[in-house]
Order: sequence, then structure tokens, then C-alpha cells
Amino acid sequence: MKAVAVFLVGLAQFCTAEGQKVGKGADIKGLLENRYFMKQQLSCVVKSGPCNFIGLQMQGAVTEVVSRNCQNCNPQQRATANQVMTFIRNNYPDYYRQIIARYSPQGG
Repeated sequence: MKAVAVFLVGLAQFCTAEGQKVGKGADIKGLLENRYFMKQQLSCVVKSGPCNFIGLQMQGAVTEVVSRNCQNCNPQQRATANQVMTFIRNNYPDYYRQIIARYSPQGG
């Protein structure tokens, strides 16, 4: 799905808006560890805060990953999605629970 590709693979490109100059091989892990950035995006995903372009893309990606189990993902997107969701589960458990409750077909 394009939203997954745009967010998960292209996340680094959007980070220039955060004042960071990054190239094609940018480290997604480094972006995930930016707590301010992640809280802003996760608040958007769970609809408890305002959304910017990245947050809206993340909503689409989370819908694909959680609701449809990444059915339209290629292997690289699936691996990156798993890395991102594991990171969120381990570092932002409250947001993770809200994401699963909101987007999972079983509601958690």
C-alpha cells in the first residue's frame, strides 16, 4: 500500500520539516527515538492531537499494518512495519494499546 511505503520507507525524507537534513539512507531508528516527534505523530494516529502530513500518512500506514495485517506490503515494508510497531509497543505502550483498540478488527 502506498501509505505504508510513503510513511515507513519515506519517513526520513519528511523529517527535513523537523530541521534535520537526511538522505535516502536515513536511519529510521533515529527518527523513532525522537520522543517529541513520535508523540506528535502518535497523538495524530490515535486522534487525540492535531495532524500534520506525516501523522496523516502514519494513520494510513497503521490502518494497513494493524487492520489488514500488512497484506499489501512487500517484504521490506513488512519488516519495517514490524520494527516500527515493536518500537511503539515497547516505548509507547499507552499509544500502542490505543492503536490496537482503534485499528484492530478485533478491537484489541
